[in-house]
Amino acid sequence: MTRIPELEQELVAAAARLRSPRRLVRPAARAALAVAAAALVVALAVVVGVDGDDGHRQRAGAQPQPDANRHDAPEAFVPERQRVARTANRWARRFAVSDFSSDCEYMSQPACERESCVRVGRTVLPNCSPPSQAYRRSFARTKVEDVDMKGYRAAARFSNGEVVQLERVTADEAGGGVWLITAWGRNARRGFFEE
Repeated sequence: MTRIPELEQELVAAAARLRSPRRLVRPAARAALAVAAAALVVALAVVVGVDGDDGHRQRAGAQPQPDANRHDAPEAFVPERQRVARTANRWARRFAVSDFSSDCEYMSQPACERESCVRVGRTVLPNCSPPSQAYRRSFARTKVEDVDMKGYRAAARFSNGEVVQLERVTADEAGGGVWLITAWGRNARRGFFEE
């Protein structure tokens, strides 16, 4: 059997390349990347699974979430007055503890801008003053006592005497609406709770 030196050299070089550290790093890097991708998918699944009512927060000026009443079962009928009261109670709990620029859930965009005194694009609203901490804290342990409705608008009166105005922005599968806070304070009572 004759030996072909060129062929032998190529086979030795190929064997050396297969055993080189550079060749071993590629599969290890691919395996590490695959493990990292799998860990990211698992982490996202856990976050999405754990994320509930308190996990959705909006920045000032962000568009309001259309699913503000997302804990309602789509097949269950919930009366509109109860939806209004539920949204107002949830808003009051958040409003009492949040600072004026961090939480606009359950609020329309104009109401959120009024609360933070900042428009979308970080433009400051002229002649605007955010609600005081004392006013916010007055909602800490309140509950809705009465609801007055007029079409797609409603008002909720709290146990602290304050009134907020809400507006139905969308309808859900069960035929009910998703309600968002549009006003609070002096102007919220206008047209509602007239004796």
